[in-house]
Formats: sequence, structure tokens, C-alpha cells
Amino acid sequence: MSFSIYGLGLLAILVADIYVSSTFANDKIAEWAFVKSTILIVGTLCLLGYDQVFVRDPKLIRGVWKNFLLQSLAISAGVSFLIMLFKEYPLEKAILLFLSILAFSLLSYLSSASRANFKLWQAQFSINFWKVALLAVLVLIPSTEIVLLFATTIGCTAIISLFLKGYKPSGGFNGPSIENKNARKLGMAFVFTNLTLILAIYGEQFLINLHGDVITSAHLFHYFSVYTPIALSINGFLGFYFAPKIRRAGTVTVSQFKTISGKFLIFSSCITLISVMFGTLYFIWIKAYSLDTIDYVLVFFLATICLTRGVYTAGSVCLGVFGTAKQLQKASIFCIGITIIYTILISIVLKTTSGIQAAQMISACSLLNWLLRLVIFNYFTYQALNNAHDGARS
Repeated sequence: MSFSIYGLGLLAILVADIYVSSTFANDKIAEWAFVKSTILIVGTLCLLGYDQVFVRDPKLIRGVWKNFLLQSLAISAGVSFLIMLFKEYPLEKAILLFLSILAFSLLSYLSSASRANFKLWQAQFSINFWKVALLAVLVLIPSTEIVLLFATTIGCTAIISLFLKGYKPSGGFNGPSIENKNARKLGMAFVFTNLTLILAIYGEQFLINLHGDVITSAHLFHYFSVYTPIALSINGFLGFYFAPKIRRAGTVTVSQFKTISGKFLIFSSCITLISVMFGTLYFIWIKAYSLDTIDYVLVFFLATICLTRGVYTAGSVCLGVFGTAKQLQKASIFCIGITIIYTILISIVLKTTSGIQAAQMISACSLLNWLLRLVIFNYFTYQALNNAHDGARS
């Protein structure tokens, strides 16, 4: 059932993105991409890494609830104010953006708690049903203000999710308990890796739209929305399912991790090929492009990003479950450095070029970012698994 809800959410956001890219003007496409990326980036950041900590010890779900609410209010309000200030966003839109971020952070918390309790369909409902509602309202009332559309659909889904009670413990967890002090330490280690992760996933559109480059945003959005969602979403579900499963298994050896990584590589290659075929057929049949007019440089970068992110999932999950606070902190330091370089490179691209060429170069920067993240997370995962193995022998 969880995969069905996930698939429905995937299909809904895919159709919504295609609908927007096909029917809206460039300025509206850019606003859609900006609002969506802002909500997803900041709303996920509000968790401050607790989503990963819950997998390790679900008993912490209640203990950090008040802290979560306070930090979500502060982060959502702060970011919305800065966007209103620097992007000259109208006050009413900034308020709606604040409510959207806050509601999405609540959905992320409920989904993470449900996932840690292995209540997978409740977890998927919390994080995916708003996408179905979003598509329905978008098609039925296309004139709705974009930020109002997100605020109402995400807010209503958050209210329903509270009644599903997936956040309540279901038993069956036999792992070691984590004290609140250590949970905060782990959470802060995760928060930086999570922040760099969500910037790697959604940062391009966020940075492009902060810069105000509507043309580049529309080009990248057109290609990204049809060439990548199948591969990236299926890989995302594997990560969602894989983490609590191996946590319950208790241990993973280095040999097992190599086997898992190999399976992820093969599987990711197949679904990336399917995703690219879907995107090409879309451009030929729906957009009436010929094969000669498709930008294959951009397609290549996006396809390689999909493949890299698929393999990256194995190391990311295993390090998240088995890595020590120190290993996570070291990984986060490297990721922060990479993200700073990535942000600087994109800023340079946006100041020197625009349009399809800028979209190509930004995708190349994104690919470099993901390749470096893959190397870092695999390195520290091997280190974590070797240490765990040595500890078990002693």
C-alpha cells in the first residue's frame, strides 16, 4: 500500500509539473519552481536532522516534539521574511509561504515518525497525498495563486495526517536507546548533511530564481520535470524503505554493502534508461519536437545525475544508520565545502550566461556535486562498517 501511495504522489507531481510547463508562461513556471523548491528545502531543514535520528530510536519522537515546533516556527518565519525583503515578495504571499513551509515541516516530521515506527503507508500519505490534492486543485482551478495552492493542499494534508497517528509507537524496536543529549548531537551532525542534500536536490531552481533568471529556470524545469522524475522518485522510495529495514536487521557487513551498492547500480541504470525514454517520447509526441531539437547535452547530464543519485542512496542510508556522530560530522564538513563550491559555480554561471547554455552548465555543476557526495559517503560508510565489524569481533 505504501508503494501505491508513493506512486500516486509521484504521478501527481509529475503530471502537475508537465501541466505547468506546458500551459503556464515563463514567469509563472519560474514562480512554481521557486515556491516548490523553497517549501521543500526549508520545510525539510526545519527537522534539523531528527528524521534520521528517529530511525535509530523511535522513542525520541515525543521527546523532541516541542523543540521541533519552536525551531520550525523560527526557521519558517525567518526565511519567509528574508525572501520578502530580498526578493521583494508581497506581504500576503510571504505569509502564505510561511504557512506552507510550516505545514510541510509538520508533514515531514509526521512522515519521519511514521517511517521510524515502520508504519509505511501513513508515512507515505503524509509526504505524498498533498501532491495529489495539488494536482486536483491546479487542474480544476488553474487561476489559483500558486503559493495559495501549496498552502491549502499541504495544510489540509497535515491536518489529516495528525489523525492517522502514524507517529505513535507500534513496538518491535529492539535497538539501543539514545539520550536526548546524544540525539541533539546526532541531529546536528545530520542537519548539515541534510541541508547540503536538499540544496543538491532543489538548490538549482532556488538559486536561479533568487537570481531572477526566468528563461534559464524554465529551460531547466522543462527538461528536469520530464527526464528525471521516474528515476529519482523510485530511488527515493528505495531509500525511504531501505533505512528502517536495515536498522531492524541490526548489522551490515562491508561485503553486504558492496553487494547492495552493486544492486543499486544495476537497478538505477535500468530506471534511468526508462526515465530518459519517457522524456524523449514526451518531447516528440506531446511537444512536437524532433529528435534533432532535443538538447542531448542537458539530457546526458540529467541522466548521469539520476544514475549517481541511485548509487549514492546505498551509502547515504548505511552511513545514516550505522555512522557515528564523529563520522557524520566529518562527512558533513566535506559536504558543506562541496556545497559552497557548487553554489559559487552556479552563481558564476548565472552572471555570465543564460538560457539553455546556462541550464547545461548548472546541470554539470550539479553532477559534479553528486559525484563528490557519492565518494564522501561511500568512504565514511566503509569506515563505519569496518569499525562496527572490528567492534563486534573484539
